[in-house]
Amino acid sequence: SGVSSAGSGSVFLPGEFVVQVAQELTTDGGHISHGWLGINGTNSSSKRPKGALVIAVDKTGPSRDHLQRGDVIEAIDGRRVRSMADLRSRLYLLGPGTPVDLRVDRGDTVRTVGLWLSSSP
Repeated sequence: SGVSSAGSGSVFLPGEFVVQVAQELTTDGGHISHGWLGINGTNSSSKRPKGALVIAVDKTGPSRDHLQRGDVIEAIDGRRVRSMADLRSRLYLLGPGTPVDLRVDRGDTVRTVGLWLSSSP
């Protein structure tokens, strides 16, 4: 089954996701923590590279010194990101404190940004 995401279609939950959530619920007293980049975003337009377009960066989030408005996140840990919903579903599988490498398109430059996820405030 899928989880609807406003304006982004459906995200289908892979088996590994279901297994991880079940493990977290049983080992963490019913509490689940997910990795947080500290950004707001949307799907990039067809005129830009496909991926997750950064609309805003939280000043207290782990991305504050690495990402900026207008960046397009094209990949996380070498795996292609096709939309904002795709990025969210991947982050959902990662916990706070997890290091990630993001491939980011910023205008004419594509760079790899390494950072550590935190927990959402």
